[in-house]
Amino acid sequence: MDDVTSDPTTSSSSSLTAPPRPRLGFLSLPPEIRLEIYALLLVLPPYSKYDLPPCYHHHHHHSSSHTSSPPSTSTSISTSTSQQQQQQHDHRHYAETDRQRLHLTVHASLLLTCRLIHAEATPILYSLNTFVAHPSLLASFPRLRPWCSPVREAPALALVRRFHLTLRLDCDLPFTRERAARAFSGADELTVEAVQSMFLGVGCANLRVLEGVRGVRRVRIMGSTTGFEEYVRWLEGCMMTPEGGEVVGFEREDEAMSHRLNIPVWPVTMKEIQAHG
Repeated sequence: MDDVTSDPTTSSSSSLTAPPRPRLGFLSLPPEIRLEIYALLLVLPPYSKYDLPPCYHHHHHHSSSHTSSPPSTSTSISTSTSQQQQQQHDHRHYAETDRQRLHLTVHASLLLTCRLIHAEATPILYSLNTFVAHPSLLASFPRLRPWCSPVREAPALALVRRFHLTLRLDCDLPFTRERAARAFSGADELTVEAVQSMFLGVGCANLRVLEGVRGVRRVRIMGSTTGFEEYVRWLEGCMMTPEGGEVVGFEREDEAMSHRLNIPVWPVTMKEIQAHG
């Protein structure tokens, strides 16, 4: 009876065959990498009043492309060159607006993927973004951008830590000092943009509504602050003082509050007017 021997080539190849590797999903990544990805998809650049909604960039790009007429065959060489330069400029402009549109896009649908991603990404969406404070309700109904829906849910409101407040200096404010203190005390970041309808029209009296705010990690007051810069620096330090800490009063308070900074634009006399007819 002949001995049956196995093929050494077959046995060695079968022993070297590795088991199939399991497919790695997103949740298999380390938590640190997942958090970095969440930040890229959910965190917007700092808020600016010049930001345009994403639909504006899309509409502006398509409306401009539809209204452009084809070049005429009788166009001169100089006109053709200028059109090419204009087309290159438009291409760069559209590329820039597309980048801006992408920067203003939040992929919030990521939170609907699963419970783990929702638990990990929700604090990043609400805690790291700057929300626009409501003109009168302040931190109660903030918006991620003016064209976005306000945040109403209590669990989400508790996570919002960065605010941008537009404060008018030339009209009565719809909130009190106590409400401002309750809304912004203890926040991570508060940006106050002071605005008025006329340059050097009023003083800084309306900013006093924020003197009760305490414990903000970072405060920035910007906008129409000409004439009372020292008070603005003092107020920023006042709001960053820990709750319960002692605050030294503003030394030049009477000078900062007493006048409305009205300056004549063109002080001419009656004789000069009569001389010029």
